[in-house]
Amino acid sequence: MNHDFQAQKSALPWPVVALVAWLVPGLGHLLIGRRDRAVILAATIYGMFIAGLFMGGIDVIDPVGDRLWFGVGQVHAGALAIGVAGVRMAMDVKAEAAPYGSPEAVPEYQPSVGRVNELGTLYCALAGGLNLLCVLDVIGRITAAEEQRLREAPSSRGRASEATS
Repeated sequence: MNHDFQAQKSALPWPVVALVAWLVPGLGHLLIGRRDRAVILAATIYGMFIAGLFMGGIDVIDPVGDRLWFGVGQVHAGALAIGVAGVRMAMDVKAEAAPYGSPEAVPEYQPSVGRVNELGTLYCALAGGLNLLCVLDVIGRITAAEEQRLREAPSSRGRASEATS
């Protein structure tokens, strides 16, 4: 039996496992019994996302100014990306609501510029892309395990009925 596609039957239906896998990288693999893969994936995706934030600062997550980067790539990193985007938007709203010229009108972060911003944005988007691939991997493993069970189930029922007759 090929160890790569072994998956324990999950108590949850595959759409729920896929949603959980998207929200928390690695958790979908953990739910199907692939603990080793879950740890590696979570460390890789979170590491890449946090490295992007360290490179370019919170400015690299910009759901308003960089809609394409956020909507196509970064949002797929799950709850962490959505949380960081919420914090970033709250910082912008606070600065915009302050009276002009007051110290509160200055954003709480220094926007990064140039290559540093581009690299940070790219790292966070790549983390989202990797997580999307992991979600697809979980779905594939669940459906492959279900197909294998369905193929084996009729043959075992047929043998049982032949043994009784």
